[in-house]
Amino acid sequence: MTFRSITRATAVAATTAAAGALTLLVSGTADAAPGPVTITWDSGADHFTRTITNGAPAAGETITISTQIKRSSTTNEQFDWYKDWHPACLTYVMDSATMTDGSGAHPVEPYLNILSDNIAGDFTATSYKMNASSSQTVTFSAKYTASGADCGSAGAINGGVEYLSTLGHFTFKNLVANGGGTGSATGSAGGVLQSILGGLSSTLGGAK
Repeated sequence: MTFRSITRATAVAATTAAAGALTLLVSGTADAAPGPVTITWDSGADHFTRTITNGAPAAGETITISTQIKRSSTTNEQFDWYKDWHPACLTYVMDSATMTDGSGAHPVEPYLNILSDNIAGDFTATSYKMNASSSQTVTFSAKYTASGADCGSAGAINGGVEYLSTLGHFTFKNLVANGGGTGSATGSAGGVLQSILGGLSSTLGGAK
């Protein structure tokens, strides 16, 4: 089944997922100078660490963006698809997308949908599964090449993640690298939350 067909088939299920309290704790540090950027946030039992090897890449420079998901709950979370959002000034490097778990790094292509502002892996089609649990972290990683000199001006490399898992459909976008500081937000299913990092949002309840 393709990524697009999965999206259609699960649209109703995702929007009618059971409501639950959502708590997000967000932190990030970066500046406009070239260098690595790390942004972390929490949703329910999921802890996310998003790392950008250079938040202000020069034109033609290749960087790596990876997001690790670590769970504090014994409940297993299996991902049907996972999308990595990125600014249009970054171009995906072919064959670079990997999903790393306890058994090592796995290539995502050819089960990868590639667009100008995101890539999305279909993990219902792969020979392996993307599963996060308290005993296994998972990391989605990809390389991108900057196409313009201002791609990371003012620390503006931003993006986010979106995925459908056994716990629901979640979106965390506009994770701006120059946010700095610490912020928090609370809400419930169906709400859209904003953080000081420039628009971290979830359209459904937090992961259990």
